[in-house]
Amino acid sequence: IFSTPCSRLLWARKFKPEQLAQHTRKELTWRLLFGRDRTRYRGEIVRVEGRLKRLIWIGSNKALEAQGVKDLYEAWIFGREYFSNPTCVIVSELPPGLEPAEDIRDLMVYVDGFYFKRYKYRAVNDTRLAPLVIGRTLIIQRPTAMPVRPGESAFDRLFLPTLLTVLF
Repeated sequence: IFSTPCSRLLWARKFKPEQLAQHTRKELTWRLLFGRDRTRYRGEIVRVEGRLKRLIWIGSNKALEAQGVKDLYEAWIFGREYFSNPTCVIVSELPPGLEPAEDIRDLMVYVDGFYFKRYKYRAVNDTRLAPLVIGRTLIIQRPTAMPVRPGESAFDRLFLPTLLTVLF
């Protein structure tokens, strides 16, 4: 029933991102989705998390447009552990403020979606393979503030000014 990318995409759109997240198999990493036994995981909901490098509008097709899907986007996400090996993610919605771009920097995202297959793509010098995941939308991860350690705060507030005063 979910043998085509279109059917996966329409199925993913039936659920809110929070609902998909509840059923995500987080143990299914890039390595497993790329490995020899990858076909075992086809159709499973997986989480792709990392740095968004490229986001391209790829249009739609008549079958999807008839279902109300006018836009599709191809997102290339590089995970923390496999930073030179991307995952390709197809989504039909973008979060507010995110626009397609060829070179995106310093934007961490995640998406929960259906693993579909290994996807052949053209890299700079050769043809490569990447896992292909079909989801609904990207979730932007806001940077978390680093907690202040009490010792650092006291050093900056007390010792450093005192030392500089004595030196001058």
